[in-house]
Amino acid sequence: MDINMATARSWAIVAQWATGIELSELPISLRDPEVRASLVNEIDSFFVGGATFVALSESEIRARLDDLAQRSSAFLPDVSSARDRVNLCLRLWSGCIDGAKTIAMETRSGPNAPQDRDNIFREWIHPRAAADPVYALGVEAAPAFKRLRRQAYSLEGLPQESPVRRFA
Repeated sequence: MDINMATARSWAIVAQWATGIELSELPISLRDPEVRASLVNEIDSFFVGGATFVALSESEIRARLDDLAQRSSAFLPDVSSARDRVNLCLRLWSGCIDGAKTIAMETRSGPNAPQDRDNIFREWIHPRAAADPVYALGVEAAPAFKRLRRQAYSLEGLPQESPVRRFA
């Protein structure tokens, strides 16, 4: 799995613990998986910017998170707190990108076989989705994200109960 998704999710978890953020219900602005996919697409193009998060300095991380808070306000008008928006976005983005990379027909390391998809979802994505409903909402939006980017994908090999199938 991509280290950036794990890092972003860990930042969100630490921020949630440090601030006491409780996001038990999805904001109305993110109920539509197509909107979630658009937000993730926006995040992916400016937030990541080709960087490996663990290599960023503290000031670079802070600048990217501040930018994320500002840019996400257009997508999340019903979430007034910048910290809450950043927390939501990091978890949503990591779930969507994890899901999108797994349903891709191929990655930089080669084709994604049905058995590979099954293994990644069962061992990595499903446990995280079960523990984090916002991450799961990102996983649900993965097919919409792939469609938005006009990229081929396959659900072959994935269990029927997988959250990635919900809006496929």
